[in-house]
Amino acid sequence: MMSEPTQSRARVPTGALVTYSLPMIGIGFMGLLISIYLMKFATDVLLIAPAAMGLWLGVSRIWDAVSDPLIGFMTDRTQTRWGRRRPWMLAGVVPMGLAFAMLWAPPAMLSGAALGAWMGAALVLFYTALTMVDVPHSALGAELSDSYHDRTRIFGVKRVFFGIGTLGAVASIAAFDSTADARTVGRVVAAIAAPLSIALFVYMTLRVRERAEFQGRGAAHPLAALGDILSNPHARLLLAVFLVQQLGIVALTGSLPFFSQYVLGTPEYTFVYIGLLFVTSIAGVPFWLRLAPHHEKHRLLTISMGMVAVVIGLLFFAGEGDILFVCAISVVGGLASAGADVMAPSIQADIIDWDELETGQRKEGAYFATWAFAAKTAGGLSSIALGFALAWMDFVPNAEQTPAVRDALRVFTALVPALLYGTGVLIFMRFRLTQREHARIRAALDLRTGEGAA
Repeated sequence: MMSEPTQSRARVPTGALVTYSLPMIGIGFMGLLISIYLMKFATDVLLIAPAAMGLWLGVSRIWDAVSDPLIGFMTDRTQTRWGRRRPWMLAGVVPMGLAFAMLWAPPAMLSGAALGAWMGAALVLFYTALTMVDVPHSALGAELSDSYHDRTRIFGVKRVFFGIGTLGAVASIAAFDSTADARTVGRVVAAIAAPLSIALFVYMTLRVRERAEFQGRGAAHPLAALGDILSNPHARLLLAVFLVQQLGIVALTGSLPFFSQYVLGTPEYTFVYIGLLFVTSIAGVPFWLRLAPHHEKHRLLTISMGMVAVVIGLLFFAGEGDILFVCAISVVGGLASAGADVMAPSIQADIIDWDELETGQRKEGAYFATWAFAAKTAGGLSSIALGFALAWMDFVPNAEQTPAVRDALRVFTALVPALLYGTGVLIFMRFRLTQREHARIRAALDLRTGEGAA
């Protein structure tokens, strides 16, 4: 069993990082498949109206966002002999797997409003349970090490395993698009992904221990925790970045299957575009990890996000049959996004240290949950917008679209996300928590801990 970590700058053993990161295979698989393909599955296969399904997706994501801060606060305050994170993960993982199966294998006899209600209930259950496992898991990652650079390594390894899960989702999208019996594919996906995700989370919770010195150090009240977060200038800025960028990312991922089929005319290549994006996002992790010890993390993150914004915008110029052009965009976009995926959570952990110096508390759960709240609220609004945008465009499932509809899909898939993501980059350029400043914070915290022990 992994030894219980202490306040040390020592590198976390690679085996411990692998164990911690294993559950991200299931999270990556389920999250990506729902984000990218559930809208298309619901409209083209289950024949649910786009506006209705977009509303369900949006409402469930907004509820997910609202529940995040509360659950994050409660995990910080939880005190058990198992720690404050692991009991929540164990409680949420089975409902998460069950809800995922409900989404992809709804009863065949359901239709119309009943089917819509089934999907809506499954979405709310899935995102509630996902919060119960994902928020404490992210918080646990921030607790594994105090080291400025080893945190980047922790979240880099985590991102690799998340990427493995996304590749499985890409393979599932290929299976959906290559068969006329998509319902059978959905049942197979549910039967494999749900139990595997449960097993990986259970194994991780049994193997990874938590830091005993963090027990009982959460905020006394959720509003107090929120007040501390909003008064943290570094956290407040990152909240704004997540908010605007997630609006763009969800617009892109939700509309991409429609863009591939109805604008590019290449539905059989949808999984190729997505696959290249996620393969290169995994392959790019070692590159950014090599850069990290030699550069400021916030500068690397700015460069990475800027590259992503430009690449998304280039999609606007893709036309019918431009397979190689879109593949090239996917490759460059994946390599660039790897930097953001690795640097952002590492920076989040540093921001939490700033809060500990100011308040004397350790509330990783509240912080990660609040950032997730901003991102998921934006994602929910974007999902609603996609559903109503498809209806406004006069989109007709499984039919040739008019030039106006194709142009609208191009704007919604490329220009809108690029502008929003670029806005996030401009906001983040004001970030000022440097490595030197973090070293000062850690020295002050270590001095405080030594005085307390004395």
